[in-house]
Amino acid sequence: MDHAESDTRGRRSASTAFRAARFARTDRDRRIRLLLAVCVALSLAHPSRARQPAAEPDPGSKQLSLEERQAIIKDRVARLEDRMFQLAQAIRKSEPEKSGQLMQSLGAARGMMIRAKMEEIAKKLDESQFADAVDSQKAVHADLQALLKMLMEGPDQLDDRRKEIEKLEELRKQLDGVIKEQREAQRNARAAEGKPSDTLAAAVGKLQRLLDRQRALSAKPGEDLPKAADEQAEIQSETETLADELRDAQAEGNPADADGKMGEAADGLERAAGAMESAGQELRKNNPDMARPPQTDAEQAMEEALQKLKDKMDRDTAERKANAPLQKQAAEQKNITDKTRKLGKKMKEQSGEPSGDSQEGSQGKEGQEGKEGQQGQQGKQGQQKPGAQQEGSQSPEDSGEQAPGAQNIQEAVPFQEQAEQELDEKDPGKAAEAQAKALEKLEEAQRELEKKLEQLRKEQQEELLAALESRFKAMLARQLEVNKGTDRLDELGAANWRRADQLELADIAQKQTWVGEEAEKALYILKEEGTTVVFPQVVEHVRDDAAEAARLLTAANTGGTTRGIQAAIVDTLRELIEAIEKKQAENEAGEGNQNSGEQDQNKNQPLLPPSAELKLLRSCQLRVNEATQRLDSDVGSAGQETDEVRERRIKLARRQQQVHDMARSMHEAIRQAQ
Repeated sequence: MDHAESDTRGRRSASTAFRAARFARTDRDRRIRLLLAVCVALSLAHPSRARQPAAEPDPGSKQLSLEERQAIIKDRVARLEDRMFQLAQAIRKSEPEKSGQLMQSLGAARGMMIRAKMEEIAKKLDESQFADAVDSQKAVHADLQALLKMLMEGPDQLDDRRKEIEKLEELRKQLDGVIKEQREAQRNARAAEGKPSDTLAAAVGKLQRLLDRQRALSAKPGEDLPKAADEQAEIQSETETLADELRDAQAEGNPADADGKMGEAADGLERAAGAMESAGQELRKNNPDMARPPQTDAEQAMEEALQKLKDKMDRDTAERKANAPLQKQAAEQKNITDKTRKLGKKMKEQSGEPSGDSQEGSQGKEGQEGKEGQQGQQGKQGQQKPGAQQEGSQSPEDSGEQAPGAQNIQEAVPFQEQAEQELDEKDPGKAAEAQAKALEKLEEAQRELEKKLEQLRKEQQEELLAALESRFKAMLARQLEVNKGTDRLDELGAANWRRADQLELADIAQKQTWVGEEAEKALYILKEEGTTVVFPQVVEHVRDDAAEAARLLTAANTGGTTRGIQAAIVDTLRELIEAIEKKQAENEAGEGNQNSGEQDQNKNQPLLPPSAELKLLRSCQLRVNEATQRLDSDVGSAGQETDEVRERRIKLARRQQQVHDMARSMHEAIRQAQ
């Protein structure tokens, strides 16, 4: 007893230390992010409200020109970058992950060319190009917001979340295998006791009750024929449901239907349902005599199906009893128990809590015989009921966070050990009862694991949507800036371009390339996520269109073709953002996964619902239509198909084929979901 209490106190102390260390790490992360946020907030404060050292001019002062005030803000951003670098170096050894995050954010800030953009803004202010300066300021503001968000939110958790989901899915797969083996073992124990499979017994009982109701209705339809027709329709519906259940058992490879006899019984029930439908029609026509023949056919088909199920039930019970002697069953149960014990230990180790020897204190060390452990000995002696909390074992309160379902899996082991003992003692009836209790624990663990997986998938989806929304909004801001510059240069005319205009064109082409590169990054994420059909294709169109627009700009082409492509990019990005925001609103309202049933428990919910993807698909087709009209107009103006027009036609035909393929894939995805 003293040793057990000491062991318990040791585990409690280890768990407390584990939680304290985890809290310390979380608190340290929080403090670093807070420091980063303060740095950014102070550096990005509005000029009119920022507190400045006495020696520094006040950018909010009306005595300064706009370009001077803009220069002061640019200097603040430069100081921010210096602070980020210094902080990254200061915590490089103690917090390498956070240091890497800072350097990544610093690289992103320099990649956004924030300081260069601010110099450009100051130049525009100096030249009194106030409208252009305001647009550029909005773009810089969006970049700074993105930088602040990057610093506040910490490292990207998408990859970590994906790995966690993969681990839990592997655990669930193993648990599903254990449950399947345990159910088969219970069927064998019931057969050894002389009892049939639960599946077959339930089907036989249900069919017998339906046959009795059909015989009663056929013998005396009564004076109220409409009521009799309703009763006939109800029996028909339940018969069809039973046929579907038998068919499902056949399709799923249920061990109870290894010879396909349940499928044959389902065929007979479907014939019975068809005869019942004819009988119901005659009853509604007030023709009870005409209803009698199909009712007789229905009864005969049901009797044949019932006999098939009974014969199969008797044969399977005898075969199981002959092929699975109790000694063999005991060995198989021990194997299942060992798998369960190992799975429980694995789940506990993956939870991150100190595992110690807690398993050994209650169930014996892994690798020993199940009945040699302390709990197995108690089960033999009848001194303690399996599943009860034992001295020296961890309760949920004493332990750290456990993997979902771990506790129930551990609690299933004593029942499995009891089943081993009962089989050794030639008592399959009690063994089946213990196996049933073990299955209850295992199935509860299965539900807990699936609930956790559902939660993680939802969090992963929310993070992914937020990341895509942020990226698309930044792309949209940049694309609007590019479009405005392209429009100005095209209106000015290439013949009137000065050196500054040519440099601006090169800068616009570079920004247009950036939009395509960001689309490529988003496309990679969507392909990895893999739950949508149209969404990644639309982003691929944005990537290709941005690359084409950049090529045209590099060739000094700012005409209608280029501007048409750019306008399509803007429209597409706005539609993508709208679809994401709508999905986010549905998730917040709790509507995102409300239609997901148990049949979808092993499937990830799509990032966007089919309705949103169909809307995107429709917009794709409309843009192809508009591009076709522009192409037709250009051909008419030129009088013939030039090389440039021919190339556009080929690309447009390829785009139309892509839309066609998307529509076909979308149709197939919807059909499979139904």
